[in-house]
Amino acid sequence: MIPGQLIAADRVSLEHRFMLRPDPQMRELFFFLLGFFARVHGLRIYAVALMSTHYHLLFTDVHGRRGDFFRDFHS
Repeated sequence: MIPGQLIAADRVSLEHRFMLRPDPQMRELFFFLLGFFARVHGLRIYAVALMSTHYHLLFTDVHGRRGDFFRDFHS
């Protein structure tokens, strides 16, 4: 992994289930955890698209630690 690399990533829910329901509590939790782990692992987030079955991210991996970020964010 290359530090400073611009990354476009997405993640689909298990079996494309509607797990990311469109309500204020789910959005608040998603964005809190995204921000928390982005700060912990040194990611600079530029754009997020959150849908009920998946999400998209555009970010810079400042320290080359996106694997650690995804491990923690997806657990």
